[in-house]
Amino acid sequence: MTSTNDKAVLNCIFNPFEPSANDYVEQNEDTPSSCLGATTQGNTIQDDSTVTREEEEEAIKLEVKGIESAEANDLVVAINYFDSAIKIAPQRASCYNNRAQAKRMNQDTQGALEDLNKAIELSGGRGLVARQALCQRACIQYLEGRTEEAHQDFTQAASLGSQFAKTMAIKTNPYAALCNSMLKDMIQSLMCPPQSQ
Repeated sequence: MTSTNDKAVLNCIFNPFEPSANDYVEQNEDTPSSCLGATTQGNTIQDDSTVTREEEEEAIKLEVKGIESAEANDLVVAINYFDSAIKIAPQRASCYNNRAQAKRMNQDTQGALEDLNKAIELSGGRGLVARQALCQRACIQYLEGRTEEAHQDFTQAASLGSQFAKTMAIKTNPYAALCNSMLKDMIQSLMCPPQSQ
């Protein structure tokens, strides 16, 4: 008799790209369609002493307006709001992350990558902004066929808690896919041995 845990392990082996029971996506998960707007707090590696509290609050308001415009598919206006927020608070990593999403939606992949690199730099590769920026950058790299670079970013985003990135890190790892396939074949042969004639 197999336990629930045994079944879960076997499911992970036979279906490595299917989320496990522990991998249900959180409300603010980092799938490409949900990157906008979830990163408007706690996103600078250090305080920018040249930005006052009032300026920071104004940048956040502009960023929220940019998110609303992007969600309404008014991408040029959204990018303008993000540009204004960045001029006021150039150390806010979330502004770059959100502008990258709007640029990507507006078919400016190179501009999106530049903003994602800046967001990752400003966040120090830590926290929600870094996690989302790494996921976005990895998705772009994956779509461009740069699987190795995508795998590195997905792996780093997974270490920051992204279940989406965890699934994609497995999918983009050729060794894991090969090992899973070999293990699946071995277990199937043990469960259904060849018939002797």
